[in-house]
Amino acid sequence: MTGKTGGNAAKVRSVKVAPKQGPDNDQRRIADKLLEHIDLQIQTYLNGWQTQALGALMAAQQPPEDSSRVFWYIALGGNLLWAGTCLINPAAAGITIMSFSGAAIGSGSIEQLWKNPPEEPADAKALATGWISQKRDALEATFKKVRREWATDLAGFDGFGGTAEQTLDMVNTYIWTHMFPRIAHDDRKYSTIHTLCVKNIEAMLADFRTQWQKYLQHASWFGMGERKRRNIYFRYVPMVQFDLATGTLKQVPAGSRQDLLFY
Repeated sequence: MTGKTGGNAAKVRSVKVAPKQGPDNDQRRIADKLLEHIDLQIQTYLNGWQTQALGALMAAQQPPEDSSRVFWYIALGGNLLWAGTCLINPAAAGITIMSFSGAAIGSGSIEQLWKNPPEEPADAKALATGWISQKRDALEATFKKVRREWATDLAGFDGFGGTAEQTLDMVNTYIWTHMFPRIAHDDRKYSTIHTLCVKNIEAMLADFRTQWQKYLQHASWFGMGERKRRNIYFRYVPMVQFDLATGTLKQVPAGSRQDLLFY
């Protein structure tokens, strides 16, 4: 038995496993030429996303309570998931989301903004626009990490050899689909992103107003000075759920499971 086993092992050792084939020289050459175009398209598409996100922010409906508007823009800038659902793959079995927290969250500065907010809504809105710009730059860095992979993949497609226009359309559609997988690459792509952002903001506003009313009820016994002394301040914690099918946010019904939420 032992000798037989040893013979099988010897046979296994004698089998040579062919190494995995990488891209050939032609594919590498094409990939190298594609890199610059992919770089430019990543920037172009993210500039378009940023424009639509900023447009949605500027057009966003404000809460009717004047005293809450500063906090509303801090909420929008501090949690940018409303602007990021278009980048989430609808076919994902397990949802993996890039961080869409506002740029200041990691440093703790947004916590200070909740405690000591700007005096005017316009100042808070300016902060939110700055965080969107910073998120655009962070996304560019993220996408550029896979540009070589995309270029190599594209270089192996059979589509090369058609007209220059057909090849360019194929490449641009590939890049867009990998950046915005739930948005069709058509002549309405940016307006679709804008509409999606607006819908998500509306869902956040409903959630925000619910939390604001609860805050007023709990803090109504104290004036502003006493609230500061007691460290009582408003802080929005998103209670919205991401609908993978529609790509939109919706307010979570009372009693919903907390592990289904994004924060």
